[in-house]
Amino acid sequence: MSTKRFRNHYKLLIKIGVSIVILAVIFSAIDLSKLIDTFKNIPLWVALFTIFGYASGQLINSYKWSRIALGGGLNAPYLRAVKACYIGMFVNCFGLGVVGGDITRGALIASSLSEQPKALTSVVADRIHGLIVLCLIAFVSIMIYGAPQGKGQISELPGYVLAICLCFFFLSPILIPKLLPVNHKIRKQLEELFKIFPKDPSLLIKISLVSLFFHLLQISLHLVMAAGIGAKITFPELLVSIPFINIITSLPISWNGLGVRDAAYIFFLTPQILSTEQAVAFGAIWFLAVTTTSCIGGFVAALAKINGD
Repeated sequence: MSTKRFRNHYKLLIKIGVSIVILAVIFSAIDLSKLIDTFKNIPLWVALFTIFGYASGQLINSYKWSRIALGGGLNAPYLRAVKACYIGMFVNCFGLGVVGGDITRGALIASSLSEQPKALTSVVADRIHGLIVLCLIAFVSIMIYGAPQGKGQISELPGYVLAICLCFFFLSPILIPKLLPVNHKIRKQLEELFKIFPKDPSLLIKISLVSLFFHLLQISLHLVMAAGIGAKITFPELLVSIPFINIITSLPISWNGLGVRDAAYIFFLTPQILSTEQAVAFGAIWFLAVTTTSCIGGFVAALAKINGD
């Protein structure tokens, strides 16, 4: 086994270990009988609808990413972006984690080896843009509806992230040439990122609206999940809490967000909105949706291999 492959397996084992530890702490503090009853009462249609909604959301996000890549000069048709996105999810879930999944996405959308570095940069640009839109949703929602109950101490986080991102994109082109030499690796990567990131106002508005729809779809799916577990939750309550949860679980510190998402649901939604058992059920339904969609990526990969594509 090569050193690189060993490191990848080692990182995967660490993430699985983190998920197991967090879940062990959570399960030690909940009533298992109540949790079992909660799971038993979840209608099948709720799980199926959430899976369908999550999987469909990737079609929307693939469109946004293909627009970013095309705007950056890549030959990135929509169907190729869809295939790359789903296969990347499969690699993310069952292989090399978020970084490996993103590298796979970049490699698959590129039409040639020479395009792969730029294609990978388009994935980074897509991630950054998605983070900005998610923070905007949280920031505006908190300004309108207030911070999540009892969580006022972190309500300023989206504003800080937005400020950092804006400073980065406005000041970096001025500071980087002064701080880093011409051939410096980081300077080249950042300059490539600035080239790829959309600057045309019409394109930026279009992909931002698509991203907004994508994130609102994911947030709305929690209304369906809440109905399935018999919880009463309002859309404004979701708007000020779910963006935080999605940002936290996007960090590559656990396997597929398992454990981390459950803990985030517990932190943001209990005890005012959900019971601890209901929060864990939320996490289980979402994990099922993510994992099932990732399996679709495996099917797409197998089909592409059979067809020689």
